[in-house]
Amino acid sequence: MPDEARETKRVEKTGSTSHVGVGQWAGLLFVALLALGLRAYGLTAGGLNLDEGYSLIQSERSVFDIFLLNRFDANPPFYILTLHCWRALVGDSEWALKSLSMFAGVAGVIAVWFAARERFGAVAGLGAAWFVSLNAFHIHYAQEIRGYSLLFVAVAIADFAFVRWHRVQERRVLWCWGLATFYAVNVHHFAWYFVAVQALSVIVQPSDNAARRVFVRAIGLVVLLSSPMLASFVIHLVVYQSQNWIPLRDLENLVVILAAMAGRMPLALLAWGLASLALVAVSLPRGRLASLLTRVEPPLKTDRMRAVLVPGLELLLPVWLFVGSQLWFPMLLPRYCVIALLPLAVLVGGGFACLRPRSVSLVAAGVLAGLAVAPIQALYANETKLAHLEVWAEAVEAGYRAGDVVVYTDKHIFVPAIARHPAEWNEFLLPELSGHQRSAVLANYTSREVRRPALEPGEYSRLWVVKRKAEAIDRVLRDPMFAYVSLRLIRRVPETEVYLFALNEGSSR
Repeated sequence: MPDEARETKRVEKTGSTSHVGVGQWAGLLFVALLALGLRAYGLTAGGLNLDEGYSLIQSERSVFDIFLLNRFDANPPFYILTLHCWRALVGDSEWALKSLSMFAGVAGVIAVWFAARERFGAVAGLGAAWFVSLNAFHIHYAQEIRGYSLLFVAVAIADFAFVRWHRVQERRVLWCWGLATFYAVNVHHFAWYFVAVQALSVIVQPSDNAARRVFVRAIGLVVLLSSPMLASFVIHLVVYQSQNWIPLRDLENLVVILAAMAGRMPLALLAWGLASLALVAVSLPRGRLASLLTRVEPPLKTDRMRAVLVPGLELLLPVWLFVGSQLWFPMLLPRYCVIALLPLAVLVGGGFACLRPRSVSLVAAGVLAGLAVAPIQALYANETKLAHLEVWAEAVEAGYRAGDVVVYTDKHIFVPAIARHPAEWNEFLLPELSGHQRSAVLANYTSREVRRPALEPGEYSRLWVVKRKAEAIDRVLRDPMFAYVSLRLIRRVPETEVYLFALNEGSSR
């Protein structure tokens, strides 16, 4: 009888059965409701940024025109298409528009629970879902009218189906993987990196050639169906170099992004420590780890290839983006790394599963306390910015003259402008925002031109700068766009971050 009890505990821990108990469902429901509350609170407090405005503009097109947009935009069209359908269902209010990302964020938390549980068991599933639900990095992108939250949930579903299929090899699971993967790579191209890692793990597996052939055919079908979007992306990168406007990032920025994904220091150290523990626990021979650390369970009995190698390689995405930023073209932005939170969460869940129950409780309490701080601070900052939003916009509107150039550095003010695109693209990318084409949400936001290339002497006479509160004005004025003009401060609007400069001919260097 004791042997049977131990075997039952092992089966539950390693996730070798699909049975989910009432307690596990209750835990998932609690975490999902918590995730929903954090993403719903303050959903519209931050206003719209440039990219969100762009999403709304393009989603007002017909379905046919949305697919045509891929000729001019490096991003694939599936998010814009989904937003177009969502608006038809829920309406055009700002809350309704942002709710698509909010619900996708909650679905992502649930998908992470399944993905981690499939690898390491029930404790890991709950730990991974808990980590993502409270993560400020994930919350941020679940409150934007952009495709990163949908990308995350699609990749998480595909990841779960990938591991699940290797365990049960059911056709419906493979179909689930194919559909989720096809959607993910056509929401954002960085999902291809996850497909490449999964394909690599299938190719190098030591046995089961029949399963390998089936999966390779499924990958080939996804590539074939997605080839028009993929070819368009390559053309944009090589011919138009449409991503080169993103500034290069140094190593310090990479570390900051990795820390932001994991939480905030010292929580980041805890998250990376738990992830490393999962890697070590599965890699070492059974019983070795328990002899080293008395608070750690024996190594998990699971599929090592799918359990740790796949998420371990997927977690390197920010590093590869950083390398690409230095060698080929600038690409590293925090939002591009949001899907790397998935493998981190899976491995953090594996670390939870390695710990003894008492330690798990202590760590969970610490994670709750640490992760709850960042969302509260972010929500407070959003409410503060909202209070200034109308004042800033009105200040510029009141003093604006024809020929002025306006530079907004604060992401919470929407400016419909596309930087460094060829002039002939702008008419297609930015249709006239008037009459029935302009939604009620867009009508509430300032519309001015943003100049990215360097200003030429005599091109403009005055410059408005609307900057972030925490950003020094001297840093803003060091932007290369001001390299060939001299700036003289005329006035600063009281109690705002609005500055008005005179632009004089001659170099400011």
